[in-house]
Amino acid sequence: MKKLCWRIRGYDSLKPIFERTVELGQFTENQMGHLLMALAAKAGLSYDEIVGAYAKRRTKIANDFLVVQRDPKYPSISCGLNPHFVASVVDENGKITPFSEEERAELAGSLIESPDATVDQVAEAAWNEEIARRIEDIDSGKAKTVPLEEVRARISTKFFASRKARADFKAFDKLMGRRDGKRPRAGDELPPRTRGE
Repeated sequence: MKKLCWRIRGYDSLKPIFERTVELGQFTENQMGHLLMALAAKAGLSYDEIVGAYAKRRTKIANDFLVVQRDPKYPSISCGLNPHFVASVVDENGKITPFSEEERAELAGSLIESPDATVDQVAEAAWNEEIARRIEDIDSGKAKTVPLEEVRARISTKFFASRKARADFKAFDKLMGRRDGKRPRAGDELPPRTRGE
């Protein structure tokens, strides 16, 4: 098998803000997902947004800002909205290529975090059926793929536009126009974010 590495890239909208390459064996896929979550949180989330990202789904404070997504065809995972981070398995030339069946199996084996982890056999069988169906849809042309980096760029652009739309430029100018570096005070808060923004 050719030499493979994780290439980790960070983007603010479409602008690259971070890049690092590490050998594949230094992180499991699960660890890489956690690393991307940490990078995305550090790069652009408030403390409240981070708390919401870890909150139980469908609760009042929950958000999807640190969801880790995996590309089904290419060896890539991503996390964050804007900024967002993508980790892709690349060859020695920096090229992301779809895996052959043998490479997919070999990589999956090398990424397993613990050989003695318990497995839900019913869930495993259901996922294997779903994965086979999705691969068949891609191979037959029924489903079209888009590179993960392009999808994340589209999501980031949409997210950035929504933040701009809710920006209160008059309030910003008022805060920035204070003389003598006066500290923030009650009433300076942004309105609370609603779900879907």
